[in-house]
Amino acid sequence: GSDWTIEAWLEGFKTHTLAWAIATALRPPEGYAGGEFEYMKTLTEGRLGELLSSEVTVSAVREVIGFHLGQLVQQAAATATEMNAKFLATVDDVFSYGSRAEYEGGLNDWIGFPTDRDPVEEMFREHCVYEYSRVQTLFTRNYGITTTPELEFKGVAGQWTPKHRVWDSIPGYKLPPETINCRPEHMRGFLTIPELMQASSAVRAALTEPEVLAARLWSGPMYELYNGILRLGSKDRYTTTLHALASAIYKLSRVG
Repeated sequence: GSDWTIEAWLEGFKTHTLAWAIATALRPPEGYAGGEFEYMKTLTEGRLGELLSSEVTVSAVREVIGFHLGQLVQQAAATATEMNAKFLATVDDVFSYGSRAEYEGGLNDWIGFPTDRDPVEEMFREHCVYEYSRVQTLFTRNYGITTTPELEFKGVAGQWTPKHRVWDSIPGYKLPPETINCRPEHMRGFLTIPELMQASSAVRAALTEPEVLAARLWSGPMYELYNGILRLGSKDRYTTTLHALASAIYKLSRVG
């Protein structure tokens, strides 16, 4: 469309941003005593050029643009006007998203069908096996967490794999930490899925293991990926996880 430009598209990334990709190359090396501000002031033009042309930077930029290009291919709206029409406010400030047909089609039409054969095993594959999860790195700006889907899954599901179906924590494993806006005593910790299922709200809502697992994952950095997929209607990405999450939210909403 005539209103669509590559520059505006690149500036509009909300997750998997180019800023994250470049910051990945410019962050201080491990063991640096000062902060990021002090480190940036030490960079010469030559060193800056080396960092920005490194394979790490090129790979990160490629990952960011590749991720969003994949979303763009599936995106029907091309012009700014068409995209804006997908999210409208009435004079009463009541918001609606998409068409009535999309609403009536439900989650299956929007992101695809989940597996009902072994949901937890499929969720494991969605975060630790499938190619789209293996090439993704997340950086959450609210708490400064750099992580991946696999690291998040291990931090929530612990030792669980299709061949070793236990929810115990992985000895010595620590979730990628918050680096900003969080006191040490409030940083993320590990609770097993069976422990979380004993929470009063989970018991009253009769949540299943896949639903608790999905809700726990969503409460961390994975929310950025999940929300982006739900906004764009991307198919075949974390489909079973998102269906389990939707079911968990629905059940919890029924019990207050």
